[in-house]
Amino acid sequence: MRKQLCYVLGFVIYASAAHADALMSQKMLYGKWCSTGGSEHFTAKTLTVVRARERKPIVFKVDRYDANDDTVTVYWTHTDGTKMVTEFSEFSADGRRMVQIKNDAGPRREFHRC
Repeated sequence: MRKQLCYVLGFVIYASAAHADALMSQKMLYGKWCSTGGSEHFTAKTLTVVRARERKPIVFKVDRYDANDDTVTVYWTHTDGTKMVTEFSEFSADGRRMVQIKNDAGPRREFHRC
């Protein structure tokens, strides 16, 4: 019985640590990021985009974040209700640079903290 309890406790600790690592990665994205095309500001619930040409902020609802070893995936809803997915990777060691991975909805973009 004691051995089984140790296995269960070990699994709970492992699962909690894995969850904490994912949250830390997700939070790496929070804040304002700039690129040549404008800026993006991430919070737990919203993605605010300001395009360089327009300067008018557009606020999108963030449905959720998923994080793994090197990529943070943002699931968000466009203003027209379309569900969207955007991935970010290539985070610099100091957390000041990242890359939006190219997909059908947009090109590869390099971002820096601003």
